[in-house]
Amino acid sequence: MCIRTKNDPRLTEIRDIIGYFEQFEGKPTKQSFTRETLYDIKSALEGLLEFVDSMLTKQIRVIPAFINSDILENHFCLVRTLFNGPSRHPSYAAYMAVQNSIILTQPTGLPTKRNAEQYVEPFCQY
Repeated sequence: MCIRTKNDPRLTEIRDIIGYFEQFEGKPTKQSFTRETLYDIKSALEGLLEFVDSMLTKQIRVIPAFINSDILENHFCLVRTLFNGPSRHPSYAAYMAVQNSIILTQPTGLPTKRNAEQYVEPFCQY
């Protein structure tokens, strides 16, 4: 089912979920989530809201079941595992070399989990 307006109840529910997780900010880790986990959850949900808002502003319908982050996950998986290894803070030059390597080896270097390339015809109309 398409999201056609910014007042869709599913978007309101996502905002409520963000509010739920905000109550844990600043609490000790034993009573809460880690700071990194909270950041990841909130950024994923807020990113989804921003994406939907951007699409609706352009009058593009959004089908939540078709939103797929596998392409991004694959890219950062390649950055992390194939080229940088355990380095958590690569230099700019090292990171740019990684990007070039990924671009050049993309046909053969991508992990096998790739379902994001498939196009599925939308089934709802405005």
